[in-house]
Amino acid sequence: MRRRELVLIGIIILLVGVVAGLGLGALSDDETTGSGSDVATAADTNPSEQEAESEDAADTPASATPTTTSTAPTTTTTTTMPPPLVQEVANVPEQTVLGLPLDSLLDEVEYAMFEVFGAPDSDTGWIEGCPFDGPGDLNERAMRWGGLLLNFRSRDGVETLVNWSWRPGSAIPTGSLPVDPQPDEWVITLHDGVDVDMSLSQIGAEVGIPAVINDFGHPAVQQRGAWTYLALESVDEPPFEIMARFLICD
Repeated sequence: MRRRELVLIGIIILLVGVVAGLGLGALSDDETTGSGSDVATAADTNPSEQEAESEDAADTPASATPTTTSTAPTTTTTTTMPPPLVQEVANVPEQTVLGLPLDSLLDEVEYAMFEVFGAPDSDTGWIEGCPFDGPGDLNERAMRWGGLLLNFRSRDGVETLVNWSWRPGSAIPTGSLPVDPQPDEWVITLHDGVDVDMSLSQIGAEVGIPAVINDFGHPAVQQRGAWTYLALESVDEPPFEIMARFLICD
């Protein structure tokens, strides 16, 4: 009986050992299979899926990539035209003609005028002078270029420029200078703020000398012994004639 018990106990122990061994083996197989599957999943990715991902990346629209647009600055070019070149023919406040003052020698004035404007439009030659001017001998001469009249006088053989006059509305002489550049405009310079369309009263207010009826009965704005703005009948008229030094002969 004892032997049989011992044999049974041995068989039971053996069975228990076998069952335990089978259980441990199955557990080891499950762990090995699971980790191997994970590796296969990561490594054996479907090639078609890889291609699809590559195509998706290639087909990403360009707008998805930030772009930088550079705009060139706009340059504006301004062309500045030079002011017109103006040539002064005569100057009332200074009483000059081509820069030459009254009482300049006839030869100097004549040379300058001929050089710029050519021969005069008219020339009286030496004629008998105005009775107001003294003895009635051949002592006066007048030359005209356009609307500009130059009066000369001879005294003791000395011939000088004694007066020049211009009537607004008549032509201002034009010519050519000996050297370039040539003028765009030829002018007779009046006092600052004075225009030939202004009345004598307005001119007088502008220059500070009242318009009056002068000693010869003419409406005038006049600086004695110098320039004169002369009207025909009234100080409310614009000037009929402008003179450098008042000169009249009735």
